[in-house]
Amino acid sequence: DQQPNQNTTFHRWAMHELFHELRTMESVHIDPFRSDDYMVPFVSSQTADGKSHSGSTAVERSGSAVNSYALPDGSTIDLDSSLGKDLCRIPELLFADQIPFQHISSTANLQHKSFSNKPLHKLVHESLTAVGDADVRKELCGNIVLVGGSSLFPNMEQRLSHEMSSVVTGNVKCRVLASRQTVERSCASWIGGSILTSLGSFQQLWLSKPEYEEYGSTLAIQRFP
Repeated sequence: DQQPNQNTTFHRWAMHELFHELRTMESVHIDPFRSDDYMVPFVSSQTADGKSHSGSTAVERSGSAVNSYALPDGSTIDLDSSLGKDLCRIPELLFADQIPFQHISSTANLQHKSFSNKPLHKLVHESLTAVGDADVRKELCGNIVLVGGSSLFPNMEQRLSHEMSSVVTGNVKCRVLASRQTVERSCASWIGGSILTSLGSFQQLWLSKPEYEEYGSTLAIQRFP
């Protein structure tokens, strides 16, 4: 059977719209703290009676109740079901050590692979421990800036702060900073880049195309060590 083309413009648009809706739905959330009975979404365990149990908590919704979600193909997902509750907890995978569906990668031809499957708080911790100067490392721990589209998930700031406190030892206190303006928070990298490029001194910081074609990456390493 011929497999559908998943690289068409329509497919990319549909996936973009789907993930945008999932990210902005009121039902999708992150728990501010890791509870004692915490379980990774889509990683089920067997209870004593042999039934599958996902460990998901009940989905809280503000305003009118939303019990289902319609997919682009017209099919619906019951958000009160085990699958629906796990879908509403997808952001939890940012802090999960165990990633579901990894067995599929051995048989499927995945075009995009993550550089690391480590949870977000451990990646931040690795970046901090890579700093040799203890004073600088302590200063960076107190100024962790949270930006990007995924930072807009409810409770994201509190959860990252909670997880960082569990991996950072000693008398170092981590502080997560996040703008209250959603547009500034989502587009912070673009805003910072535009400010940097508007500076008169920025012309001394770039590598032009003719220079790269003449000297290659060696000049880039020398200019930007």
